[in-house]
Amino acid sequence: MNVPMKEIISNKVLKSLNSINLVHQNIQGLMNKDLEVELFLNCNNVDIFCITEHWLKSHQLMFNFSNHQVGSSFCRVDALRGGSLILVSNHLKFKERKDIVSLSVERSIEIACIELEQFIILSVYKPPSGLYDCFENVMDEVFNKICNSNKYIITCGDFNINLLENSALCSKVISLFQSYNLVNLFLEPTRVTPTSATCIDNIYTDVLPIHKEIINLLDSDHCGQLITFQNPNIIVTKKNITVNPKTANRLESFKTKLINNLPVLSTLDDVNPQYEDFFNMYCKQFNSTFIPKTISVNSNVSFSEWATIGIHKSRTRLYELYDERVLVNTAEFSLYVRNYSKLFKKVCSVAKSRYLSSKIKNSNNKIKTTWNIINSETGRSTKPCSDYSLIIDDNVIKSDSQVAAAFEKFFSEIPILTTKSLNSSPTAAESLLKENVKACDVDFKFEHVTYVDIIKTFNTLNVKNNYRFMGKFCRCCEVHYKRCSS
Repeated sequence: MNVPMKEIISNKVLKSLNSINLVHQNIQGLMNKDLEVELFLNCNNVDIFCITEHWLKSHQLMFNFSNHQVGSSFCRVDALRGGSLILVSNHLKFKERKDIVSLSVERSIEIACIELEQFIILSVYKPPSGLYDCFENVMDEVFNKICNSNKYIITCGDFNINLLENSALCSKVISLFQSYNLVNLFLEPTRVTPTSATCIDNIYTDVLPIHKEIINLLDSDHCGQLITFQNPNIIVTKKNITVNPKTANRLESFKTKLINNLPVLSTLDDVNPQYEDFFNMYCKQFNSTFIPKTISVNSNVSFSEWATIGIHKSRTRLYELYDERVLVNTAEFSLYVRNYSKLFKKVCSVAKSRYLSSKIKNSNNKIKTTWNIINSETGRSTKPCSDYSLIIDDNVIKSDSQVAAAFEKFFSEIPILTTKSLNSSPTAAESLLKENVKACDVDFKFEHVTYVDIIKTFNTLNVKNNYRFMGKFCRCCEVHYKRCSS
């Protein structure tokens, strides 16, 4: 299917500066589709392109895309076709999660994975013949690794499990992702043939997208899935939560109301009306005793640069618990809040330690960066020490110039002092040199040159724009010569 240019442009996806467009596509072979893919990426503002069934070997993953690069890939070694690939826009910072890619099992589950500042993105291909148990075991291992990072997770791919069918396999895969708080974003057909319409391609995530749609802009018998999501650090909103304050007095009051208003139970065969009366009475007394209260929580992000998005979320939850503790005055709830606070502090300590270690590791001057961190954390500023003295030859030295001169003398004389006791002579040194070093065949001698000779030499060089450098060099040589001659 060749998509006309005007159709692609008319379907162009608009995005804000703070949003990311992600597309998943089972492309049914990427060979000879470079230009079509590049046109699609550029015209539709695609930041991350997850591809399944690219059908390429590892040595064939060499593209000349102007604005995108290969972020992660899995290529089959023994079998043909299959594979997963992620293309990433050049303006995004990311790293490949090779530890996740290495969990792939050829012809069963094939994974590509990248990690951004706040997101972990997986491109997964499960072949139709792949065993589900193997797929489930590997995905469990993957999620156990990445869920500890407290980053948002986006898992897209061709799973070859039709969500439009009411089958046991469909329930299993949905339960698998839901157990890690990931929900599917699509329930529309993603592969349509003359005889069937199935939803086997999908995106599972804990991110609430700004926009999502099924697209059909590339040459494949699968439709693509497009989602647009916002950078969580940019989102600044106020969140309202509803709580039911539960105190010891209210609990006691609730018990009393239940006892006083408990309906009389008869021995009728039909228990449904009796249960309905009891349930209505229970809800009425509960709502009259535990009156709901709405709390406004400010979710503005104002935090240190080492804090991950998971820490932001945990801190928001901790503040919510602090507000609830004022209203829910029970020992059990207070203990829960206290333990949550302790755990949050430990997580912050580990995250900050990792951030500072990474900052030192990636610094050009590790010693300076380390001391800057120490001074910043301790609140100290280094001041030069002015109270010092040296004793040399029974003389006390305190001034800066005298100390500098003493160090200069020591280091300049140490080669002579350490070698004067050795048995050596110029004749022996010359003999040793002739025995071990081949004599130079070129006869040369040093002569004095002037700046005129240097200019002539520079003019013989075939170098453009060398006059500025030549003038500086001549002036340096002239100054140096004057100093030496004086």
